[in-house]
Amino acid sequence: GDCHKFLGWCRGEPDPCCEHLSCSRKHGWCVWDWTV
Repeated sequence: GDCHKFLGWCRGEPDPCCEHLSCSRKHGWCVWDWTV
């Protein structure tokens, strides 16, 4: 499963799927900092 620039599944930070985005542990996907 490929990781998308946003809404990509992640398990926590740091996560390579998120690249420069942050991993929202609440929702379990990569998000912009202002949405965490």
